[in-house]
Amino acid sequence: MDFELHTCVAVNGNNNTSKYMDFIKNFVSTQSDLLIQTNGSVYDRLITHGIEQFGYQEIIQSWPSKPVIMRHMKYYRSKIRPPLESITPEKKSGYIFADDIVNYQNQTIMHCGPKNEYVIFAFKDTLSYLTEGKNVKLMIDGTMWSAVSPLYDQLCVIMVKHEQNGKCYNTGVAFVLMSDRKESSYTTILSALNQLVKDHCGCKISSPLVTTDAEKAIRNSVLNFFDSKTVLKTCSFHVIKNTKDKFNSTMKSQLSLKNPLFNSVLYQYYIVTL
Repeated sequence: MDFELHTCVAVNGNNNTSKYMDFIKNFVSTQSDLLIQTNGSVYDRLITHGIEQFGYQEIIQSWPSKPVIMRHMKYYRSKIRPPLESITPEKKSGYIFADDIVNYQNQTIMHCGPKNEYVIFAFKDTLSYLTEGKNVKLMIDGTMWSAVSPLYDQLCVIMVKHEQNGKCYNTGVAFVLMSDRKESSYTTILSALNQLVKDHCGCKISSPLVTTDAEKAIRNSVLNFFDSKTVLKTCSFHVIKNTKDKFNSTMKSQLSLKNPLFNSVLYQYYIVTL
């Protein structure tokens, strides 16, 4: 939500200046979870609360401009806590995360490995989906490489497909920041996640089917971690994507309707379907 509202009330002489500034101060000071939010996300939430309290019409007509709000918001935030220390790769191993980051809604959602080599985010209520009979498929995939760099190498997303009331749903169960993509690292996070499941559910991770991409490290880790009853398959999304990319880089330029070797079935699949 990115409004460009009216100019500052202090500039146009509106008498509501102190009211709005007090509202901003109170909003920032009373919501402790804002300490871990970016200024942009705090501004969005501030606008939402402003609409709830003052109404759309007053916000549009009299609300200060975004630069003015951001300036006051940053000022009030600096008063309720010192600036957060920047985490660098060199400082990562000794960094201690604040309690209001580690804990949320009366439960610990953040679990750090030795020297913060990995960080697992998971709600205990959804960990049960990883146990036997609670899912039909477990999906593991790495993503967001540039977003977590340089502190971490990737975000490993662990999802399950489960049935409820006759319908199937895909649910994210755990999100893991990983320092590298070694087979041993995948095994470590699977073991750590398995311990969380044991602590909260009293049983181990189990699934009849696990899907990953073609990365050898994760596939070897999955094969060694799960018992022989678990089937390992390659994710269909990655199969299609890799097939399309390979085709486009090798054969697409040779495929032509005028080519005497033209195959309509291949054309339909690779060009139209993919």
